[in-house]
Amino acid sequence: STLDRSSAASDVYKRQARVAGIQGAKRCADLIPLCHPLALSKVDINFDVQADKNRIKATCYCKLSGKTGVEMEALTGVNVALLTLFDMCKAIDPTMHMEGVRVLEKKGGKTGHWNNSEVSNEVSNELSSEVSQQ
Repeated sequence: STLDRSSAASDVYKRQARVAGIQGAKRCADLIPLCHPLALSKVDINFDVQADKNRIKATCYCKLSGKTGVEMEALTGVNVALLTLFDMCKAIDPTMHMEGVRVLEKKGGKTGHWNNSEVSNEVSNELSSEVSQQ
């Protein structure tokens, strides 16, 4: 994997992509028409470099104290993080691609607790969202 070749570069790339993903989640309403701005209480972006499978598994966790879902924020966050990694690594591997972006789990809101039953361990990109009602 490109990000495994140099741990110093890998750390820098992942830090930059993490910040970009957090910004993406927080700016979702500016990017998606009719998405209203939310005061997210937590956004967490994580990367799992899986060198043996030549991929990076990205997760975005969003949390909000309120009664609305944060799926769009989590989807935006994980995609912006992955796009940032793509931008930084495209010169090394222009054949990279993103796949398998989906909501894994949602807690709270109108639908209550929900898990994606179609998710397997082979998902390339993951995200989850949580709404805590107080």
